[in-house]
Amino acid sequence: FVGLIAIASVARNILMTVFDIKGDYFDSIAYRLIMELYIFLVPIVPNFGAYIDSVILTIIPIIISFITINLRIRKIQKPNLKKKSTLVFMIVLITLSFLVLLNSGFFKYQSLVIGSNSMKKEITKGDVILLEKLNEKEKNQLKVGDIIVFKYDGKLIAHRVYKIIKANGERYYITKGDNNGQPDAALSTNRNILGITRLKIPMVGLPSVWLSELF
Repeated sequence: FVGLIAIASVARNILMTVFDIKGDYFDSIAYRLIMELYIFLVPIVPNFGAYIDSVILTIIPIIISFITINLRIRKIQKPNLKKKSTLVFMIVLITLSFLVLLNSGFFKYQSLVIGSNSMKKEITKGDVILLEKLNEKEKNQLKVGDIIVFKYDGKLIAHRVYKIIKANGERYYITKGDNNGQPDAALSTNRNILGITRLKIPMVGLPSVWLSELF
């Protein structure tokens, strides 16, 4: 808590103050976006864990603060915003807002990064999939061949429905990765199924996978 919340927060706000003194409010806004918006962009920036995050979020602001303090003070001027630059700003803002909402997990659709090649060639490591969350009625309409996302051992897995077994009024799903030789050992039920894969965006999540494997 001390390292991740208290010290890191002090470091971030020191740098924020330095930017306020040395630059203008655009520098401060850009800084806030870089330091805080990344948290919501899960497919691009992975979660390194509390220890690594506390080190990164403390060291980086301190280093940038020292560099910025040595820069020449420039006169704060009110930026001359033209219609074109305003339009670009709004497009970027809307896009970032959409990505944040898409990765929040609070809505029917959610994006997830794939961390293995178990579904190659259909889905490869580093691809980002768009998951459509299903209610109980919609889950009962799943069929063999659908690529579903389910929870197993604390992880989210995207595999294809290999076989469906109906017993005691419940549906049991045998799943299998297209690149795996054998079906998954554990059966899935409606309770641990999140939804179905609707869209694939190739290679977008590779930076997240690489960084996660590195740390």
